[in-house]
Amino acid sequence: MFGFFIATVSGVLCGVILGLSRRLHAIVGPSVNALRPIPAVALIPLSLLLFGFGINLEAAVVAFACVLPRCMASSRASWSWRACWRCLLSRA
Repeated sequence: MFGFFIATVSGVLCGVILGLSRRLHAIVGPSVNALRPIPAVALIPLSLLLFGFGINLEAAVVAFACVLPRCMASSRASWSWRACWRCLLSRA
């Protein structure tokens, strides 16, 4: 549960920042998209070396598995929210 919480908070925060800044999205977006196809299970050996056995390993694997989808979803949501907000303000 701790890994999911970390992934949600950091993924949404990162996604909103990426969605509101075109320049940052152009710089960081390709790197995030390159990391998305890596399965979380493939990082378990590296995570074992970094975190050892236990709760920290589980939290790290869950956080990696969940952070990128949340980052991309919130990035697209904030990008479309900004476009809708501009449309609404131009009508007023």
